[in-house]
Amino acid sequence: MSMRGTVRWGGTDGWVDDLEDKGVRVHRQLIGMGGETSRPVRFNRVCAEDVEGSDPYWSTLLQHPPASFAAIPFDSIRSALKDRPRNLALLSRHAVAKLRKAAESTKSFPPMEQESILGAAALLSRLLPVLFEQEHEHKFIENVFWRGMLPPSSKSTTEEDPIDALALPLLQSCIALLFKPGFTCSSAEEKTTGWYGSLANSSTSGRSRQFDQARTEMLRLLLVCCSRILFITPEEYRKSENPFLSYLSTRPKEEASALFRSLTAVIFSYDPVGLGIPYSR
Repeated sequence: MSMRGTVRWGGTDGWVDDLEDKGVRVHRQLIGMGGETSRPVRFNRVCAEDVEGSDPYWSTLLQHPPASFAAIPFDSIRSALKDRPRNLALLSRHAVAKLRKAAESTKSFPPMEQESILGAAALLSRLLPVLFEQEHEHKFIENVFWRGMLPPSSKSTTEEDPIDALALPLLQSCIALLFKPGFTCSSAEEKTTGWYGSLANSSTSGRSRQFDQARTEMLRLLLVCCSRILFITPEEYRKSENPFLSYLSTRPKEEASALFRSLTAVIFSYDPVGLGIPYSR
């Protein structure tokens, strides 16, 4: 049986919709705990009207904390993809631009800017599953992320406008931000040794809530980028490649080694009984 025979695309029991329910529950729990998610994301404008690329609305939208984006209904994203694809393309472009600017920056980020960067990552993690789900109909990922084509506005009869493709800057920024001193690691040395001082010396001493939050958000986005296989049939999988995964699996060995060392160190730095003796000891 094909995957589309087991997952109801756009239905109430699909994998994407289950993810939505969990995200809304987490959002509500955080609100009840007095978390920062009490400021709702005003996503309705993305669905209701054409918004210019220079409109300050985009930068305002990206100022929300990461957890806020879990409350964006997936049906709203589907509606925007159908009726206002240009808005989604512009929103994706602004989010990727924020990540790229952060990855290229040589300065440390103040707390508010860190929240904004993680918010951009969380927003893309929210959008991409729906975009992959609807790719067989709208070809949004192919056209916007890989070909660099901006869809026309709802009132325009012209063809798509060319823009910079988003896929490669997105993936490059994710990798760079996973080893950004002051953001996800304590020093540039961790680009070589990995987080927590490598597998051989892994411990909880290098752990911080700030770093863990940023690492989690960037890793989540990286995994979502590679999740296309969840939304295609086995026949489609055999006939095509996953360009996101193909790019990431052909990175220089230094990048692959640092990421492998880091993820392995996370596992072996876990202290199962709270006595300060992780698995690596």
